[in-house]
Amino acid sequence: MPERVIRLSKAQADDITTVCSFNGETLKRIAEAIERLPYTIRQEKIQAAIASEFGTEKAEPLGRVLFGLATVHRRHFENVSSLLESISIPAEWDDLRRTKWEECRPALEQLLSTESVVLATKAADLSFDVERFCVGTRIVTDIRPVFDPQRSQIVGSAIMQTLRLEYMSLDGTVASISIGLDAGDIDHLKKACEEATHKAEVAQDTLTKSGLTEIIVPGEE
Repeated sequence: MPERVIRLSKAQADDITTVCSFNGETLKRIAEAIERLPYTIRQEKIQAAIASEFGTEKAEPLGRVLFGLATVHRRHFENVSSLLESISIPAEWDDLRRTKWEECRPALEQLLSTESVVLATKAADLSFDVERFCVGTRIVTDIRPVFDPQRSQIVGSAIMQTLRLEYMSLDGTVASISIGLDAGDIDHLKKACEEATHKAEVAQDTLTKSGLTEIIVPGEE
């Protein structure tokens, strides 16, 4: 199997530049702060802990770098070291930025190896382990006229309900599909949505009562 090479977008390269400007010692202290946290599967808790101790200006770019790389690590690399080794440094980086990158790599490796970061990345990955993501839904109601044989007058109409789903594929492509519904379909869809909401509430309540408080419901974060 050929070795993987991670090529950074400009935004990703800029974030890594910002993170490396914090210096390795600061990143090490951030890793130690995360390690002191109780286990969590919530990325926002980790972000909040970083922000409260080191400031939002550090938490935001670090969060993007940290969880972006952690997701790639989980899906494609056996260890963090090989992940960082596979990052292709932009050709336009000057010597200072290259030096900063080499200096911060050990601290980044420590950050990416913290158990809460690993668990939060796993939870997010499992939450979105689907072929397509729903990004929009609506039901469009329209009236379609029925003309007489001569097309001279409207003699009736058909009321149509169309479910329009917009979705995004794993590669970021957004597409849509339209599905015609009859009255029975709408009643069934309404009931299915109510049942799904109820089941999620029961599951969350049951897990909470059992003492499991680290629960993710996508869309409620």
